[in-house]
Amino acid sequence: MQLQSQQSRFESMDIAIVAVSQEEVDLSKAPEMAAKTGAEFPVVHDLKHELAPQFDRTNAYFIDAQGVVRQIFPMSSYMRPSMSLVFQEIKATLIADEKAAREAGEG
Repeated sequence: MQLQSQQSRFESMDIAIVAVSQEEVDLSKAPEMAAKTGAEFPVVHDLKHELAPQFDRTNAYFIDAQGVVRQIFPMSSYMRPSMSLVFQEIKATLIADEKAAREAGEG
């Protein structure tokens, strides 16, 4: 799993990886699915399908601490960005945020 292999790099940037499961209709198979995928990051379950319809399951989203979607990365099996591009885009967003915050504080 591409995201799993880069988890420590995300963590070094204070970024948490969270998966949203929309497959299960109950939680009885959740541990089996987590073990099967090897995901070591949190997997939340959207049993009532309240969250999942807002997001395309073939994408990864960079959502900031305020809940704003900042970047969308296509993650389908046939079209995935390189992880270096993902980190480059996230870093550029964080740098722009820091610059805007500094400028706002100066005014």
